[in-house]
Amino acid sequence: MAIVVCLTGATVGASAAGRSKLELPVFVYSHVPGLALGTIEHAENKAAGLILLAGIKLLWVDCVSAADTAECQEPPVGALVVRLCPRALPAASHDAVGAAVESRAWIYYDRLRAMEGGPRSLSVVLGLVMAHEIGHLLLPGEPHANSGLMKATVTPHDLDAGSTACKYLSKRTAALMRREARRRMGGWY
Repeated sequence: MAIVVCLTGATVGASAAGRSKLELPVFVYSHVPGLALGTIEHAENKAAGLILLAGIKLLWVDCVSAADTAECQEPPVGALVVRLCPRALPAASHDAVGAAVESRAWIYYDRLRAMEGGPRSLSVVLGLVMAHEIGHLLLPGEPHANSGLMKATVTPHDLDAGSTACKYLSKRTAALMRREARRRMGGWY
């Protein structure tokens, strides 16, 4: 069985989210000049809906407008951190839109903009990429999937908000994500 969600936010299938008490803070930083906070917040909502399929509620910590706070200056050890970068990091593969290592994810705005267009809004594309990279943080050592949220490549059709192509997580993937979330929560609560 798979847990299914469309980018519009409608869910179909098992509702692990309703049973879960797993909550993870995600510290979000933007180094992209002119990227509106509203776009980031809309993307966070899209990403949260996708990760909620695994039964994990993301608690967004706004380090875009509050970067000087003590919480943003030094996130807890093991906390999930997402950084929006203006350009791909020099070590990034030529087709990567983001990267994730240990507790940190980087999303490359220049490459994200190339995926935007037509019926695809920047916030929808950003939300999908954020969810994918957070997925990597919650699936350490796991390879890309053949389909769904964790597949390696995305077609333009996959990004269309009105598309019937939905994003999903397998039961196994969702269980692995919950296990990692519990491990990470151990140090904070």
